[in-house]
Amino acid sequence: MASLNNGAIRLRRLCLFLLDLETVGAALRRPETLASVDAVLQQVDLVSDKAANNEGDNGIAELKQCIKRWTMSRWFCDWEECVEWLLFLPEAAGCEACVRDVCQQVLIEIVQLFPEEEAAYNATISSFAEGYWKRALRRMHSQSEYEESAPVSMGGSVPHRVSWSIAGDLSPLVQQVFFSP
Repeated sequence: MASLNNGAIRLRRLCLFLLDLETVGAALRRPETLASVDAVLQQVDLVSDKAANNEGDNGIAELKQCIKRWTMSRWFCDWEECVEWLLFLPEAAGCEACVRDVCQQVLIEIVQLFPEEEAAYNATISSFAEGYWKRALRRMHSQSEYEESAPVSMGGSVPHRVSWSIAGDLSPLVQQVFFSP
C-alpha cells in the first residue's frame, strides 16, 4: 500500500461521517437518497469494467461485488465496505490514475449528497471532543498529586489501575472487559 499523502488523509477525514450509522444510516433509508447514491456508485461500476479489462484484478472485482451487495441488500455494513473500498483503492500501490480519479470523485459526490448529515456529525464530534478534553484535563489536575492512577475496582476483589485519560469515559461493562485480569 502506498503511503498516505495529505490529500488522501483529507479525503478520509472528509468521508469519516459516511461511516456513521446514526446520521447517514437514517438518510440511506430514504428512497430518493438511495436512488442518488446508486446513480453515483454506477459510475464506479462502469469505470471498473474498463480498468479490470486493462490490468486484471487489483481490488476492482471486490469493489464491484461490494456495490452489488449494497444495491441488493441495503445493509449498512455493505455501505461501509463500499466506502472503505472507495477510500482504499486510490491509496493502493499500482492503482490506475483513472480508477483513482473516479473513486475520489465518487466519494466527493457522495459527500455532497449528505450535507445535513455531515453538519450533524461534525457538530456532535466537536462537542464530544470538547467535553472529553475538558473532563480529561480536570481528571489530570485532580490526580496530579499522585504519581500513578488510583486503583479502581472492576466489580471483583482485585483492584486495577486505569489511566486518567480514559477511565471516566468508559462504562463499567467496557472497563470490566478490557481491564479484567
